[in-house]
Amino acid sequence: MGIFAKSEYIESEMSFIYDIFSLPEETAEGFISIEAYGEVFDKFQYVLCTYSLKDMSLYDNGGYEEMTELLKNTDGKRIKVRFKVKNEKIKRVEIVLESLAAAYNDERFLQLELLGWGISDKSCIAKAQSV
Repeated sequence: MGIFAKSEYIESEMSFIYDIFSLPEETAEGFISIEAYGEVFDKFQYVLCTYSLKDMSLYDNGGYEEMTELLKNTDGKRIKVRFKVKNEKIKRVEIVLESLAAAYNDERFLQLELLGWGISDKSCIAKAQSV
């Protein structure tokens, strides 16, 4: 492995929860944050991904609110999470949007655009709920 090592992509199916807690209310408006959790490379991890909408009309026509309402019902649903790994280090994490759209049978979820991500052995949601 060296500087010119190729990245590899690994997908994992994970449970998830819609995160309405980790961002301050004034910041969270207009964003969708989802925390997936499960085994990642032999360790239980939490993955937080924050998205905005590529299709701005979804903010105006009520689509954003409808999507966030759907996301509140995550019980029993699972999604795929894609990890970009290079030199045994995670370089990027994102939700496979097709799996999210399939979980809700709603193609509007394909209009999400990744803004940021993080991975931890502790939940961001549990932290925010206890504040």
